[in-house]
Parts: sequence; structure tokens; C-alpha cells
Amino acid sequence: MNLIEAMRTEYGKSKFWWGCSLVFGLALYPLAVLSVFYSDGLVAKSFGILALLLQLLLFTFRVCMGRHLSLGEQIRRLAMLKDGLGIEPSKYQLAKLQERMGKTKSSEPAYLGPYYDSTLPVGPKRLLEITAESAFFTHALARTSACIFTVISALGISIVFIGLIIIIQTGLSQTMLDAVAKTAVISMAFWVTGDFAFTALRFCSLALTAEKVFDQCGRLLSQDTDSRDDAYITVSEYNCAVNQDPPIPGFVYWWRRDSLNEAWRRHRSLEVSTR
Repeated sequence: MNLIEAMRTEYGKSKFWWGCSLVFGLALYPLAVLSVFYSDGLVAKSFGILALLLQLLLFTFRVCMGRHLSLGEQIRRLAMLKDGLGIEPSKYQLAKLQERMGKTKSSEPAYLGPYYDSTLPVGPKRLLEITAESAFFTHALARTSACIFTVISALGISIVFIGLIIIIQTGLSQTMLDAVAKTAVISMAFWVTGDFAFTALRFCSLALTAEKVFDQCGRLLSQDTDSRDDAYITVSEYNCAVNQDPPIPGFVYWWRRDSLNEAWRRHRSLEVSTR
């Protein structure tokens, strides 16, 4: 089994279902707001049925996303150990992975060269280098994702507050004010307990942890010691952080890909020149 191709396939599936959940989540918010203004008749019933269906679909999408993300993370860990330490996965592990995955075909072009940039021989330092590379990209992409979800959450609540202020200043009827108040309550729930604000916090935490792991890899690589225990601890810290968060949205990766690749190439050239 090509572990890199299998990993990219599962990541691609998880990002697809994650994107579907984001789209339907954004659709659920205006639907909830509109349901406040149409509290009677067929329109209100239609809004209620649509909201219920969207919630069921969101649950289904998140289950599918979590399944593929968990499998992709499992394959990534095996790929890093194989590339960094030369530890081959057992035939039993590969059989279980193949059974769970089925077809392994990524929608992206296959890599013609090595997946990781490290040129060190197999060993703890190589594992640290490929962990540093992973943490570098994860840190930047998670930070960008956190900013995007923060903006979405802020817009969701600010629109309602602005509308509430405008309506109060224009002196509309009490009935309309009651409707706006209900909308504000819905929006507060969206901001406080909604997925977008919580996701922004999770991506922010992931960015901080990935940055910490990247710095730790740099310190360990600059030392003369070649400790497998230090490498295992560092990789485990990175794995724990990644496992707790949703996948990086695909559009964020495509948006930052060129600039991050260029920054990483410059980092690698400076690193090699100082050895």
C-alpha cells in the first residue's frame, strides 16, 4: 500500500465532508433568523422542517468527516514512522487499513518525488525534521483558518447587533422589537455555542501547539544528541494536537500553498547552509 496516497485520499474525503458541514451550517443560521419573522403558517412549518433536515445532515456529515479524518491520521502516523525511522507497518495493519479504506485514489496529482524534504538518513533526527516540516505547515494553515472562522463568527453576531440598533433608533413597533430580540438570542447562541466560534478556538490552539513543536524540533536538531525518546515525545505531542482538531479546509491550503512552499524552501536552504 502507498501510505502517502492513502493518507491524501482519506484527508481529501474528510475535507469534502467538512466542507459540506460548513456550507449547511452557514445555511442553517439565516434559516433560523428567518423563522423568527415568519412564526405562523406554511412558511414557518417549512422553515422548521428544513432546519430539522439540515441538523440531521450536519450530524451525518460530521460523522463521515470524523471517520475519514481518524483513518487519515492513523495512516499519517504510520507514514511518518516509516519515513523517519524505517519502521514498516505490519501486514495486519495494512490489511485492516485496506479493508476500511476501499478505493485509494486521491483527487490531487501524485507526488513524483519524496513526500518530505528531509535528506538525513533514517533515524531520530530525520523523524524530527519531517515533524518540523509538518508542524511548519500546520501552524501557518491553522492560524489562517482560525482568522477566517473568527471573522465568520464576528459577522454572524455583529449583523444582528447592528440591525437591533437601527430598528430601535427608527422606533419600530414593539412586535418587531420582539422579533429582533428573538433573533438576537438566536445569534448569541450561534456565537457562544456555535461551531464556528468553537472551531476558531480549536484552530488557534492547534496553531500555537504546532509552532511550539516546530521550535522544539529546531532545538533538538541543533543538539549533538540523537535521542529516539526525544523524537518520540515530540512527534506524540504533534499527533495529539492534530488528532483533536478538524481538518484544515482545502481552500485555505490552496490559498497559502505557494507562499508556504516558498517560505519552507528558504528555511531549508538556510538550514542546509549552516550545517
